[in-house]
Amino acid sequence: MPERVTVVARSGSVSVRAAAVQEVSAQGASVSRGPSGLVVGGGSHAVHVVVPEGTDVVVGVASGKVVCEGALGAVTITARSGHVIVEQAASVDARTASGRIDIGRCDGACNTLTKSGVIKIGSAAAVDVSAISGRVTIGAVAHARVKCVSSVVKLTTGPRPDVRVRTISGAVEIAVPRGARPRTNLRAKVGRIRCDCEVGDDGLVDVETVSGRISVVCD
Repeated sequence: MPERVTVVARSGSVSVRAAAVQEVSAQGASVSRGPSGLVVGGGSHAVHVVVPEGTDVVVGVASGKVVCEGALGAVTITARSGHVIVEQAASVDARTASGRIDIGRCDGACNTLTKSGVIKIGSAAAVDVSAISGRVTIGAVAHARVKCVSSVVKLTTGPRPDVRVRTISGAVEIAVPRGARPRTNLRAKVGRIRCDCEVGDDGLVDVETVSGRISVVCD
């Protein structure tokens, strides 16, 4: 099992690439051993790290772009601002104050939080998303919990969805596979509700908004 790698930088871009290697290497930073694995310490310039495939990675950066490429283990990223990109990971926990979060594939739980920005997740076993304002797009997920204040939420589910979305304002668009018959619980104090799906017991789609539009379609 590869050692956990922690990358810390003040500003500047951070890239972590998983490859078929045995050792951790870094450019633009020092590598030392900490109490829970290896620590890569950078400053205010670009940091490039190569780790063995399946490595758990923790990244902390004040501002700047964070890119994680290749098949990684558990990925945890904290950034005040910037663009966060994770290509593939066993699990993801990404948090920003402002910026964009792009997750390609997450085999397990994918937790994301931003105050202002864009969240895009290609596929995940389960997601837990929190956003104050911005746009949330989830390509394919079985289990989803989404909480937003003012956001546009677009989500595609599996044949037996377990979806719960809560917003104050904004549009919520959910697509379920054609032929699926989920239970639906759709509520809007002010706004239009549209549901094209036949109601049954194939999972649950539960959406509540104060002021906004809710759309559930069979795609």
